[in-house]
Amino acid sequence: MLRDRSRLGGCDRVMVTPSTAAAQSLLHPPGDLALSIAVVDSALRLRPEDRPRLTDVARLLRPGRARELLRLVDARAESGTESVVRVRLREAGVRADVQVWVSGRYRVDLLVDGWLVIECTSWEFHASPQQYADDRRRTVALTTAGYVVLEVTYRQVFEEWETVLAAVRHLLATARPRRMPR
Repeated sequence: MLRDRSRLGGCDRVMVTPSTAAAQSLLHPPGDLALSIAVVDSALRLRPEDRPRLTDVARLLRPGRARELLRLVDARAESGTESVVRVRLREAGVRADVQVWVSGRYRVDLLVDGWLVIECTSWEFHASPQQYADDRRRTVALTTAGYVVLEVTYRQVFEEWETVLAAVRHLLATARPRRMPR
């Protein structure tokens, strides 16, 4: 998906529709289905005129495959990294809910089993001293409420996935709170 039309150089128009680009991403995945799903998830958060229509995407795919792939798409994901984590966890048999409100005031990136919070952190949104302090305050509040918080970075997700998955599995096996979070 092309977010910056200036990268087209002298060309002043896009050659395919957003729906075709999304379908192509699913038809010809870059070797990792999670990346294709992340492309479509991200595209669904574009301006309405640039957003792919899932009905058009489905029409371009084989019927059975379309249903299978589009079931993985979730426009609530706020970053490609979140999408990749969600899909890879699903492939590993772990279901994660997306952008869930917990403790009445915090929205978390992913929630597993009602108590394991997975936050995908990045320099872009977490680097200033104020953002860093807010994130730590939030982690303390979530922990106090009974949640277990695992923060992962882009680099960990894309370069050290097996380590991240091992941490999730370890926490699910050993860290379940005695009382469910409130």
